[in-house]
Amino acid sequence: MKLLSLETASEHCSVALQQGDVIQQQLQRDARKHAEHLLPMIHRLLDPHGLTLATLDGIVVDIGPGSFTGIRTGISMAQGFALALELPLYPVVSLAALALDALAAGAKAPVLVVQDARMGECYWVLADARGRLLTPPALHRPEALPLAKLPQPPASLAGSGVKQLLESQTNLQSLPTFPDALLQARHLLPLADLSRPHNAETLQPLYVRNQVADERARVRPGNRG
Repeated sequence: MKLLSLETASEHCSVALQQGDVIQQQLQRDARKHAEHLLPMIHRLLDPHGLTLATLDGIVVDIGPGSFTGIRTGISMAQGFALALELPLYPVVSLAALALDALAAGAKAPVLVVQDARMGECYWVLADARGRLLTPPALHRPEALPLAKLPQPPASLAGSGVKQLLESQTNLQSLPTFPDALLQARHLLPLADLSRPHNAETLQPLYVRNQVADERARVRPGNRG
């Protein structure tokens, strides 16, 4: 099984190639130049093995939430490959990949992943030991994150929003934290096993913030749907 994964939801971007049990990765920390770096990184992974995109068994792509521009870049490229070469396309949520990075660094499950979404808000999920999401991706201010409604209490905290969360919800300060958890393409690959192949033509980004804004607009006084 040969899979290529693309991660573009963060400020850096990365690409990983899985051949059986062997995974190799290219990571570029040059912020917000995803479109410029993706194809060269892909070729640096495929060419030494005599592989082409046509010899792959599928494409795995991060659908967000995260950088709007980065997500669009990664999904567009993955869709192009999948459609042109008739390859299966596996969508993965960025927060699940962050959970796997934290778990690899020693975090205990379930992991509460809290990623800075700017504007005083954070994206978050609760994930189990395999990176499966126990809650849907959501957007809240750190002080409003509904901890009491979680299906089980978190054992670890991970992501760039951990500091803000601990400042507002001090009851979590005894938990181990992994604020440097990094979105990496290699962590998308095991999550492909949890994702069914998706129709490349209809795959949509998971922005979360847009969905929340749309929902607020629907319930605003005077709006009738």
